[in-house]
Amino acid sequence: MGNIPEEYEIVVPEVPEHINIEVNKEQELLKEWSAICKDNGLSQDIFNRGVNAFVNNEIAGLPDMQQEMTKLGDNASSRIEAADLWSKNT
Repeated sequence: MGNIPEEYEIVVPEVPEHINIEVNKEQELLKEWSAICKDNGLSQDIFNRGVNAFVNNEIAGLPDMQQEMTKLGDNASSRIEAADLWSKNT
């Protein structure tokens, strides 16, 4: 199973530039995952696999921006810009 670290290091996998996924040790899911790994004597590599699965799941849940813009039609960019300006002024 490998060496069991005193504290697991969170290694965030590489994600596309335009995607912002927050991963930190204070998130409840990661606290629980750390405890499960520690309780079961799992290695840093196994912990990393869980973190990777978490990140990939988060990315899979994000909308496809190109597909959403296609749904908005010819004026997609201006509609998005207008909604963005509105959201910043409310």
